[in-house]
Amino acid sequence: MTFSRNIEQMADLELTVRYQDIEDGWVMASVIELPGVHTQGATYEEARENILDALRTVLLVKAELNDEADGTVGVRHENLAFQLTA
Repeated sequence: MTFSRNIEQMADLELTVRYQDIEDGWVMASVIELPGVHTQGATYEEARENILDALRTVLLVKAELNDEADGTVGVRHENLAFQLTA
């Protein structure tokens, strides 16, 4: 499975970014659904740009690790489609 194929399958994925004002006027951004994906910026716009870059990086790294595991015995992949409702 290639990364480009994974991205096409995730085209409708929506994530929530939380922005928080922190020290010295900086803004911290976190992807709520992906623990550990955080960044900051001097402005909201910079924090938004940085969180998009962080998200791309995380997805690329995970896709590369996924591709490396494709030939490993006992590794299986499954695409799941689901909806969360309140």
